[in-house]
Amino acid sequence: MQIPTRLPCRLFSLLARQAPVGLILRRGPSAWVQLNLWHTDTDVIESGQWLHGKLFVRRCDLSPDGSLFIYFASKYGRSQFDTWTAISKPPYFTALALWPKGDSWGGGGLFIDRKTVWLNHHTANPHKDHVPPRWLKVLPNTEGYGEDYPIYSKHLLRDEWTVLQDGKWPRSTHMPVRALQPTIFQKHHPDGEHMLLMKYTGYDPKRYGSPHEYEFFLQDTRYRTETMLEGATWADLDQRHRLVFTKNDGCLYVAEVKRSEFNPDLIADFNGHQPGEVLTPDWAKTWEKQAGKG
Repeated sequence: MQIPTRLPCRLFSLLARQAPVGLILRRGPSAWVQLNLWHTDTDVIESGQWLHGKLFVRRCDLSPDGSLFIYFASKYGRSQFDTWTAISKPPYFTALALWPKGDSWGGGGLFIDRKTVWLNHHTANPHKDHVPPRWLKVLPNTEGYGEDYPIYSKHLLRDEWTVLQDGKWPRSTHMPVRALQPTIFQKHHPDGEHMLLMKYTGYDPKRYGSPHEYEFFLQDTRYRTETMLEGATWADLDQRHRLVFTKNDGCLYVAEVKRSEFNPDLIADFNGHQPGEVLTPDWAKTWEKQAGKG
């Protein structure tokens, strides 16, 4: 009898723009998601709360200082509203503000700044028990459409990724779909000699982890050589300009960007995490700041 192999967890990450903070979104087993707060100055990982539902990771965002998390989630048949966008204090899901959605067409949001949110809903009508404070300006996307796009492309462009090449796609709608020419995003390293490339190559609804297929490369711009980040599911340059990336093995890695070598180090392996109850502390249940938090 063959013993089934446990699949690795799936990882995605978000980085704050103005603080040494990141969030690791850990998915698995099926329909479970965990938030993990990543202190990028020390690489300490703070395990957080679990959600029994689906998190649309490319429609989520961190505030510039890393104190607030906006996310889009679904719990079809297991919640009073099937889908919703909410704002919480990481690494907890407890909603401070919440906008019911009802379907997965659109949803999510971006922090324009600490006090302004672009909400990917046609209207900004919050749940009566989860109304945002007056100081938070909420701008609805009255022309909202799509699934991960356009919100994810707006996210990339805001975070200093630029489009190097527009994608070309076949007219056929048969799945899976492979790009005739991948969409390529680029992010320049401050050393002026390296560039991170992200290539969107296809869509396969049966693909494990995510239907979207991306490939990541570190390019030496002097010699136009590319090192592929094998198995990477997400990659970026952190606040210290290190190359950081997650892989399909359920692990988080870091590498110093150097001229002649590429030697990534393991930061954390998330495969051993198991769903469980994590209570929300009082400071994460209110908008008021706590010393050392938010």
